[in-house]
Amino acid sequence: KRIDRRRAMKRLHHLGRHLDISSVRPQATASAAGKVGHFLAAPNGFAVVGASAERQKFGNKVLRCYMQHGLSAVPVSVSQKVIEGLPCVSSLKDLGRDACDYGVSVITPPKVTLQLLDVISELKIQRLWLQPGSESQEVLQRAAELELGLIHSGPCVLVELGFNPQWSPPQAVAEGEAAEGRVQWRLDEQQVFTLTLSSPKTRNALSRPVLDALQQILSDLPRTTRVLLLQSQGSVFSSGHDFGDFDEALGTETHRRTLKLCSQVNMLLQQIPQPTIAVVQGLATAAGCQLACSCDLVLAADSAAFQLPGAANGGFCHTPAVSLGMRVPPNLVAEMAFLAEKVSAERAERTGLVNRVIPRVKLYSEARRLAEKLASADPVQIQRGKEVLYQQISKPNLAEKYQAAEPAMLEMFATPAS
Repeated sequence: KRIDRRRAMKRLHHLGRHLDISSVRPQATASAAGKVGHFLAAPNGFAVVGASAERQKFGNKVLRCYMQHGLSAVPVSVSQKVIEGLPCVSSLKDLGRDACDYGVSVITPPKVTLQLLDVISELKIQRLWLQPGSESQEVLQRAAELELGLIHSGPCVLVELGFNPQWSPPQAVAEGEAAEGRVQWRLDEQQVFTLTLSSPKTRNALSRPVLDALQQILSDLPRTTRVLLLQSQGSVFSSGHDFGDFDEALGTETHRRTLKLCSQVNMLLQQIPQPTIAVVQGLATAAGCQLACSCDLVLAADSAAFQLPGAANGGFCHTPAVSLGMRVPPNLVAEMAFLAEKVSAERAERTGLVNRVIPRVKLYSEARRLAEKLASADPVQIQRGKEVLYQQISKPNLAEKYQAAEPAMLEMFATPAS
């Protein structure tokens, strides 16, 4: 049975009177349907506390419910690293500084829920939905003491949105991790390779082990890969280099090798035959901005920003400016490098740094849609097209650009499949 999201969302405005929704804030008098609508309008998507890898478990169904409606979801689990192809975080605190902009579904025993409430209060999360079985009188009393607004004691997300239990995301063909879990990768049955920076606690810093892992993974991509998605967890896409790798005690030669390794990783993103898509959900700064700009396509959440901060800290972003200069005019490179100011996603799209800006809650589903669209195209033509595209772009004049492109067109027309 196909889920009709529009119909499901429309139902939200009519089911509120059947819900027992509690908000202990005196000024909160919104209707039940309004509370549900407010919850589902969470700008960053949804965190599922108590997400499970077992399909029959309620925590798995809630996670898949969000996914099948194209909503961004983050599984929160202390025992799992990946659930349904989504990298897990072990705590709500790992969501980063903008954790307050998530809607949090809780599927935990009441004793665990009770402990969770203090974390939710600390993070200033105001969209909280206790799924059936996660609440108790003690939980509700503590929520009142903390002045938390929440939905409880009523139908769950599965009822509100509608849930097809037979639905599942593309299954993994191969998956793994590197750099002590700070990098995760997954190749699925649609031949989409997802590479995830999964260290939100370090703001996804590009430390030497992370760069080593990225180089190895990109150099040994499975031949069946048709498209690569580069994404990250938390509120920061990547904060750039780990300054510990440039400690004076390590010496200039070690510093040189680290910079060279970073350059190689960025060049590989363009050199591999498969199209690469950066999925930027937050701040991409310094070498993090460099990494995003090295991909063929850049998708950004409306909450994302890009920055070369070196000049503001007594330095200069020399190498990040190289990748940035491949995407935007020299005047913007100069502005970002000299002034070190953040560039919003909206402005980044206008100037060509970003291909598309997407609401944060829909970012990953839209990235997935585009990846599957690319994966469904003829891989021979797409990969040859990428090679020739960059060849002709690098030529100094129009005549040489056509000289580089014409043989590829002749080759394509001579191919029977064309």
